[in-house]
Amino acid sequence: GIDVQFRGDGEAGLGDGHRREFFRLAAVELMNPDCGLFVSNDGGRSFHLNSAAGDLQPDHVAQLELCGKLIALALLHKETLPAMRFTTALKKQILGLSHFSLEDMASVDPELYKRKVR
Repeated sequence: GIDVQFRGDGEAGLGDGHRREFFRLAAVELMNPDCGLFVSNDGGRSFHLNSAAGDLQPDHVAQLELCGKLIALALLHKETLPAMRFTTALKKQILGLSHFSLEDMASVDPELYKRKVR
């Protein structure tokens, strides 16, 4: 299992509460716009990979790998990551699905979809 201890907390890192809080805090930090890994084009309802991540974060590949490992650990421990609200297109990419539709573009950039497709 995962044992987590927060500094200054004074409690042992055992139990679901600490683990859940660890996943929540880690996901929030990775999704933070200041981190530059993900971007939202729909007011924060969903997030897609930031094409400028390489310019903003020199170690963006390692951070994205960490993000994937965090998702895997959360699935293993049956925890949710509410902060990681990915676009439909990114979810399909993560799952290795090869079929993308024009509607998937709407999840990435709704304004572009409205102007160019509809």
